[in-house]
Amino acid sequence: MELEAGRISRVIDCSKPMADIRSRVAGTDEPGPGSSHEDIEAWVERAFSRKY
Repeated sequence: MELEAGRISRVIDCSKPMADIRSRVAGTDEPGPGSSHEDIEAWVERAFSRKY
């Protein structure tokens, strides 16, 4: 959804792009307890990217 002045201005179906992103993220190695801060940060950036 896109909002303008707190009101919904447009509804966009992002189901397919989001499914692609989830499958890409799922295919990456999730950082474990011994991972560096930089590795975790990089994974979070990939996992929660808003580029779709």
